[in-house]
Amino acid sequence: MIVNSNILVDDLLVSEDINDDYSCCVCECLLIETLQCRNGHVACKNCFLKMIDSKKECMTCRCEIKSVESLSKNRYLEKEIKKLKINCPNSFKRDSINKNKSNKRFNQQQQEQQEQQEQQEQQEQQEQQEQQEQQVQEKKLLIKDDNGCKEILTIEQLDSHLKQCEFRFMKCTNLYTNDSCSELDICDFECRVNQYEQHIEECPYGIVGCKLCGKDCSRVDIESHINNNCPKLLIRCKVCNKDDQLIARCDLDQHLLTDCQLVEIDCIFKECNGGGCNERIKRNQLINHLSNNNHLQPIKNKFDQQNDLINNLKLELSLCKDLNEQLTTRLNKLFDNNSNTIYRGKWIISNWNDKLKQYPPKKYLSLDFNLSQNKPFSIRVYPNGSSVMWHNCTISLVKLYQVESIIKFTFEIENEDHSKNDEQTKIDTFKGLNDSWSLQFFKVCEQTGNGFVINDTLTINFSIKIKKCFENFFVTE
Repeated sequence: MIVNSNILVDDLLVSEDINDDYSCCVCECLLIETLQCRNGHVACKNCFLKMIDSKKECMTCRCEIKSVESLSKNRYLEKEIKKLKINCPNSFKRDSINKNKSNKRFNQQQQEQQEQQEQQEQQEQQEQQEQQEQQVQEKKLLIKDDNGCKEILTIEQLDSHLKQCEFRFMKCTNLYTNDSCSELDICDFECRVNQYEQHIEECPYGIVGCKLCGKDCSRVDIESHINNNCPKLLIRCKVCNKDDQLIARCDLDQHLLTDCQLVEIDCIFKECNGGGCNERIKRNQLINHLSNNNHLQPIKNKFDQQNDLINNLKLELSLCKDLNEQLTTRLNKLFDNNSNTIYRGKWIISNWNDKLKQYPPKKYLSLDFNLSQNKPFSIRVYPNGSSVMWHNCTISLVKLYQVESIIKFTFEIENEDHSKNDEQTKIDTFKGLNDSWSLQFFKVCEQTGNGFVINDTLTINFSIKIKKCFENFFVTE
């Protein structure tokens, strides 16, 4: 029986002194899967299968065996064998088991080519021979590992122990990627489970963040990233090369463009009309250049250029103002001549104190009217304030048609002293149906003695004017 990594149970036995009846008479391995013929001759299942394929008879008594199903198990012998003491397979060194692990990929390719060239029958014979040779060779190569599992167990306990053994081997699955690689590579390093966390912290393919810019990189590439690509690494400018002035790599271009004193730049008067200065000087020599050279003509050219631009802009602004005044005059005449866009009226509300009791906050009195057949409106008075204007007498204008319009409206509350009448005007855009705007007047708690409630009556003068409609038709819903 092969346990894992091609280790036989026979190799794990604590004591090599075992009963000969526990071994197969053909392959001499432990009888883990025990079968017997009708005469009681015992061998392992694999050996019986090979015998049935060739001669269909018992290797000892030559009695006929038609199939493996005609054989029976020797449960007593199996039970006794499973009581034998063995070492955990994970108590041995990994190198002694996988001798050619370092050339794994090469060996796999070589084996695949060999399998394709050989015929099926020759391959089976060769595999059987190789397995026997490997069993003999690996038995000699098993070496105890001081860091391996120390557990001594029975063969019957082996399967359950291997599932939870902390000394079993596992492969690292970290993938290696970088910005330039064309294909993925995997770490594939093998270590024991109880050493896996330590390996992950050191794995060259593990992902770590750059301490300067925070970018994630494979651990094997982090040094190259910092030295060659990290935008936050402080470096010296290649032009001024000052040891005491380190600049982040990402700021180097801006440094060369605006700050570096040794970079050559154009004279600031290069773009002047009529011929500017075409000399290139180092940035730290610009002041000397300007003081030692006559730039009066380029300066004059630049000044004339700016002055012409200012005059042209002034002329354009004056023309725009004149045009705006003409359009405003024509628009006002157009609306003033259209009687269907203006509505004026007076609304008298009696028994005001009763209305204060009947209409709590957010409740309103309504007055509906039409500027024309297709332009209905409503005025709403909130004696105790609306939802957004608590405890203040509020008057709202509500548009009862769909078309978006610009409307100018005025509300005036009369006072005993007409010079103290409260008049407020608002111009705003009313969007869709039931869109409204409100004006806020006196506080309810201050209505006594303020002069607006005369003989328990409130009088409101109002004016509504449509300044613009954005469609040529109206819909009332």
